[in-house]
Amino acid sequence: MRVMHLIDSLSAGGAERVAVNMVNTLNQAGVETWLCATRSEGPLKTFIENPDRYLFLGRKKKIDMKALRLLVRFIKHNQITILHAHSSSFFTAVIVKIVTRSVKVVWHDHYGLSDQLSSRKSFSIKVFSIFFDAVFSVNHTLKEWAVKNLFVRADRINFLANYANLGKAYQPSWKPDRLTSHIILCLANLRPQKDHGTLLQAFRMTKQQYPDATLYMVGKDLDDVYSKMLKEQVKECNLTDVFFMGEQTNVTRFLDMASVGVLSSVSEGLPIALLEYGLAGLPVICTNVGECKHVLDGGKAGWLIQPGDAEAMMVAIKEAFENEEKTSDHAYRLHQQIQLQYSEESAQHQLIAQYNAIG
Repeated sequence: MRVMHLIDSLSAGGAERVAVNMVNTLNQAGVETWLCATRSEGPLKTFIENPDRYLFLGRKKKIDMKALRLLVRFIKHNQITILHAHSSSFFTAVIVKIVTRSVKVVWHDHYGLSDQLSSRKSFSIKVFSIFFDAVFSVNHTLKEWAVKNLFVRADRINFLANYANLGKAYQPSWKPDRLTSHIILCLANLRPQKDHGTLLQAFRMTKQQYPDATLYMVGKDLDDVYSKMLKEQVKECNLTDVFFMGEQTNVTRFLDMASVGVLSSVSEGLPIALLEYGLAGLPVICTNVGECKHVLDGGKAGWLIQPGDAEAMMVAIKEAFENEEKTSDHAYRLHQQIQLQYSEESAQHQLIAQYNAIG
């Protein structure tokens, strides 16, 4: 079995982190696995543990014949038999399958707007699914959608939980003295679906009771309309303790200093940030979207609130700061939940089993 994972870029996004983590995991398990970034590189390139098993295509357009020929030659030379395509890279994988007639295609659906599937542009996915040999979905909603809409056998469409990896040397711990610093952390690229605006409203109300509270926004900043709107909101509300940190390759220093991790999204798949919060021993406040409810064990392992409810978020932040016993219990339960249900080992076994099933 020889596998290549395809991802369009190596920016610090959720799907990109999953692709890199999986390639590292499979190589550690003895499965010969390569990673191909089809369009652009990025900060996650430094996390590839086997650089000699990495290919960058530099694709300039949707059908780039030069890049396609390079990929086909590479696949034939290394006798790769399975292409594991993340998100929109399924297009490249299917073209290769049509050309070579020798590879199997696994599609990994990371769609972040799983709470808004009615508006998904899915025509090309449905057509190309004729060539999919298996599908992995990052939450149960996406799995159900795939079963109903794609031309793939139902027994080859599986929910595969994301998992996070903060490094083998990282030692997670919940430290109650974190609460005295009142530092709120949000790990989320600046995109509308992440709804940072609601978090900023909640933070403004929090500051009225906790003047020393600080908010760190860590995530890719495209300096677009949404980004400028958020910064204008910060300026208008005179929120001097909000820091936009941009894209970061190593988030552990932020996880270590934070008091609580927050996600305010209106829609999600299964956010890696939520898993990273839990691995680091952070208590979590999160909107009830995507797979978040399952990760937080229905609210037993963190605060679940409805999207867009700034007041409920403020109340949860206040309780996290003040109720040390509940906060500590939430942090412990979430850490245990992730170790049991969203582990690297579990994903590894499921991946290898599916690869074996499709040959």
